Amino acid sequence: MRRMFVFIVIALVFLSGCTGDEATTTAPVSSYEGMSTGAYAGSLPSSVYEGELIPMQFLVENKGDYNVDSGDYFLKIKGINPTVLGLDETDLKQSSSEDMDAISSFGDETIVSGQEVITVSDSACYNNDLENDLTLSVHAKSCYIYGTTASASACFVEISGTGDGICLPSGFKTVTNTIAPIAVTEFAQSPAGENNGNPRYRFRVKVQNMGPGTVFDKNVEGGLNSCDDISRSDENVVYIDSIMLDGAEIDNLIYEGGISDDLSFRLDSTGTGRFSFIIEQESDLEYEGDLDIEFSYAYTQTDIFRTIINALPDQAPNCP
Repeated sequence: MRRMFVFIVIALVFLSGCTGDEATTTAPVSSYEGMSTGAYAGSLPSSVYEGELIPMQFLVENKGDYNVDSGDYFLKIKGINPTVLGLDETDLKQSSSEDMDAISSFGDETIVSGQEVITVSDSACYNNDLENDLTLSVHAKSCYIYGTTASASACFVEISGTGDGICLPSGFKTVTNTIAPIAVTEFAQSPAGENNGNPRYRFRVKVQNMGPGTVFDKNVEGGLNSCDDISRSDENVVYIDSIMLDGAEIDNLIYEGGISDDLSFRLDSTGTGRFSFIIEQESDLEYEGDLDIEFSYAYTQTDIFRTIINALPDQAPNCP
């Protein structure tokens, strides 16, 4: 499946090995969406009269570049009393039953994304008698597993040599991110000395939550169904699934600060995280390679839908 990339352009800054100012510029990006939750056609209308049906169906669409497996999306409806709408509490908790593939494009205009219609109820009806109009606020909290792949170039040339113009082993690199809420916004390479005559290179990575929601631990106890009760300690956890060089695993890779034993790291209160790693080069080949970092995480966000129930003071509700 073709990947649709969001480009983050980072200006090259040359690091001479001494301390200096570092400045980056980023171009605007078109989207940081993952999963989108909206009212399905005809559902949750802007207004109804008391006694009329209020269909509650939601169109869930994958707007990003990560395949979401069946069961990896969970929807919880909040903000309403199910009893007065003729619903059970269990109706307010729904999980996806189909795979929702990443967004893909065909030609210049045709865009296809994985989607599923989740039905909370097609016969909800407000059964209390109203004297005044009532605004029904439906809070749709979605929780799902998602991922990001960030790609940048890596330069392996003799640190003391000229590199023959192949590439520069020091500086900020241009990064591309797949469409997702989490993105790498800075990626820098610098020499890190030698080990037994083998040159080492350090890579510093800045990761940010660019979406509207909250990142949390994908391995949280209780699974996605418990996302409404996650603790602070379960928030802002991102996992590194792999770091690949030209499509292959890296043998001589050393993680540095900020990485736990399970290859996870945390974002701070501003939604920003940093980590670094070292690659040791055992051959004397000089080349520029493609470095891919795959991240995974759980994500939650809330969308609010409002329906005005118009009162009929002289008429009791007559729900079907």
